[in-house]
Amino acid sequence: MKVYTLTKPVLIFVWGILIFLAAGGIFLALRVAAPSGAPPEARWLILVWLGFLLWIGYFYLKIPFKISLGDDNLLEFKSVVRTTVVAPRDIVSIKAMPLSLGFINVKHRGGKLRLMCQITGLYELIYTVKTLNPEVEIEGC
Repeated sequence: MKVYTLTKPVLIFVWGILIFLAAGGIFLALRVAAPSGAPPEARWLILVWLGFLLWIGYFYLKIPFKISLGDDNLLEFKSVVRTTVVAPRDIVSIKAMPLSLGFINVKHRGGKLRLMCQITGLYELIYTVKTLNPEVEIEGC
């Protein structure tokens, strides 16, 4: 079994972002929405802002931090929120995202995954997928 993981500095950075977003959201909620004299517009603004922070947090929690290639040639993408198992023959394309530097989209028959480029052995993983599935389209990696 081969295991590919995000590098430690990137993991620390991602967790730092999530903690910063959570702390900022809590601070804003207590500072703006808690006072009884706050205008209703401020409360709506803080709800919209908290929704935005939750969306960004969920985006980062969905990013796989560990990819395992088992002896049965199945790829297991493990994130905090979910685990996705994909056969290499089901992968349609692996493409770098032109406007989101540092991210790769892996499109498969069951959906799409977004990876960060700072994975140990990323090129070996792409080569292995291409070897197991010669029809996969690779672009920008």
